[in-house]
Amino acid sequence: MTVEAAPGHTPGHLAIAVRDPSGGGAEGVWIVGDVLHSPAQIADPALAFASDVAPDLARAVRDRVLGRPDTVIAAGHFTDDMFGRVTRSAEARTWTPVGGSPASR
Repeated sequence: MTVEAAPGHTPGHLAIAVRDPSGGGAEGVWIVGDVLHSPAQIADPALAFASDVAPDLARAVRDRVLGRPDTVIAAGHFTDDMFGRVTRSAEARTWTPVGGSPASR
């Protein structure tokens, strides 16, 4: 488990990355806290949350989160399907809930 700086929403905000300690699997889980507030930010990471203290910095962190391969994202603010993966096509990013089919574009 590693703790990573994820500033932008609030000063000192952190995200937690969890990986298999044996190194046997490439996949991990990134617990992102206030980095993502809505599935709409998957398709458009420029959407800022009203209380982001540094919106440009928050967007840079979202871009980093959304670009991380082989990672399940734990998005606690999502009302449904809090665990998912972001896949990218030429047209859009898509949120795919763990164990489900693509949910948003």
